Amino acid sequence: MEKPLAVTAADAAAIIAAAREAGVQLLVGHVTRLLPLVVAATKLIDDGAIGHPLAAWMVRHQPLVRRGWMASHEQFGMVLHSPAVHNLDLMLRILGPARSVMAMAAPPIQDLGYPDIVSILVDHASGGVGSLGATVSDPLYGPLGTSSGRIVGAQGGLAFDIARGILDIQPADGPGESIKVDAHGWGVDDAIRAELTSFRDVIQGIALPFVAPADAFAAVALCEAAERSIATRLPVYLADMRPLEPAR
Repeated sequence: MEKPLAVTAADAAAIIAAAREAGVQLLVGHVTRLLPLVVAATKLIDDGAIGHPLAAWMVRHQPLVRRGWMASHEQFGMVLHSPAVHNLDLMLRILGPARSVMAMAAPPIQDLGYPDIVSILVDHASGGVGSLGATVSDPLYGPLGTSSGRIVGAQGGLAFDIARGILDIQPADGPGESIKVDAHGWGVDDAIRAELTSFRDVIQGIALPFVAPADAFAAVALCEAAERSIATRLPVYLADMRPLEPAR
């Protein structure tokens, strides 16, 4: 399935349950995990290059005109559901499960059924803190916009800019390095090829999905919790959605 798995956590849980009952694997296309620059960044983090990750600041800005069903909250969700769910998934991938979220929205630019400028702050169960600024109404840097992140670890820092193909890393106890990844158009072609290869291997029963269904659920639940926070102007705790959470 494409991302996000669903607009609501309840629907996401129902889809996962249906796949389990049918005895089939479920793969959700959080393809940003497979972009060449993100693969390089997450490998460095997983290998301990900056120590235990403590904070992640994400930015996702693009000029994307939304019409028809894409302008409908009921059918589409909102800017967090697409395109920013990719960045939320990556934040969860790096910092682990979310504990609570506080979110706010600015006055909209486009005439949509949902806000098009959102800022969120996430408290993670690991003790880390994540944030995301997202909009589909910012023309800066052209059609590809910006998808970037800054990660602070206990022993260093790392920053990446997917659109520009640049990864900077600075360990606390050694020289830093700037890495340029030659990936035209964010490396989307490479990522989709890897995604479809994973899909093929899952169908053949020789591999598990590159994104676990529980991870796809977690991204949807975080989107929904952020929406509740925007509506109430209060923090929302992910434990409220735990009864829906699928087993890993």
